[in-house]
Amino acid sequence: MEEQDDYVHLARVAEEFWARKNYKSALACYTIARLAFVKIYPERPADTDLLGLKDGAARCFEHLSDLSDPTDFSKFSNLKECIKLDFEVLSEKEKFLDSTDEELLILRETLADNNTKLGNHEAALSLLRTNLKILECREYGLEHEWTLQTSYRVGVELSSLGEHQQALILLENTLFVMTTNDFPQEQQEMVREAIYGAQESTTKAVANEARKDAIPSNQYSSTTDLKPRTPSEHQKVILDALQPTSATSDETAMTPLLSEKKESSQRLVGGPFVATF
Repeated sequence: MEEQDDYVHLARVAEEFWARKNYKSALACYTIARLAFVKIYPERPADTDLLGLKDGAARCFEHLSDLSDPTDFSKFSNLKECIKLDFEVLSEKEKFLDSTDEELLILRETLADNNTKLGNHEAALSLLRTNLKILECREYGLEHEWTLQTSYRVGVELSSLGEHQQALILLENTLFVMTTNDFPQEQQEMVREAIYGAQESTTKAVANEARKDAIPSNQYSSTTDLKPRTPSEHQKVILDALQPTSATSDETAMTPLLSEKKESSQRLVGGPFVATF
C-alpha cells in the first residue's frame, strides 16, 4: 500500500511540475512513477493508471522536443521517446476500445504528426489512412471538417513518398468538397498549395524519366560521348549490339584498305555498298 501511495504521489507532483511548465521535472516524476507501478503490478500493462503515466511522460518528451533548438540532437531523441510511449498506449487501448473511438482517432493523429516531424512518412500515412477510413464511414461523413483535414494530410504524405498521382486525385477531390460546401478560403488555399506542389513534382518526375529514356542524337558523334556514363537498360543493349568483337573489328578495319579499288568499281556498277566510318 505504501508503494502504491508512492506512485500516486509522484503522479500528482508530476502534474504540478507540468502546470508550471517544468517539463524536465515532470518527466522525471512520471518516469519514476511508471517504474514504481510496474514493480507493484507487473501483469497490468493496460491499467488506466499506467497508461495515464505513459501519456504524461510522452507529452513531456513532446514539449521538450518542441522547445529544443532544431540542430540539437536531443530534439529528435525526445520525439522518438514520445512516439514510443504513444505507440505503447495506442496498442493497449486498441485492445479494449472500439477502433472508431474518438480517443484512438486523436492518438493516431498525434502519432502521425510526430512521425512526420521525424520524416517517417510511411508510418504517418498508415495512421492517417486508418483514421480517414473510419471518419468517412462514421457519423462524421465525407463532408466533415475532420474528415477533409485528414484527407488533405493523407494527400500530403502520399506526395512526400513520391505518390504524386494518388496525392493529386485525393487532394483535388478534397478541394472540390471544400469548395462545394463553402469552407473558409484559408483552408481551401492550403489544399491548393498542396495540389500545386504535387503537380510540380509530377512534372519534374515525368521530365526526369524522359531524360533517362531519351538517347541524345549526338551520342555517337565522338568517342568522348561514350566515356563513363550509366546507360539505361535499352541503351545498354544498343551499345552492346554496336560493339564489335576484336576479330571483326580488325577485319573491318583492313577491308577498305585492301580492296579500295574493288569497292569503287562495285559502287559504279551498282554492287553492294560497304559503309566505312
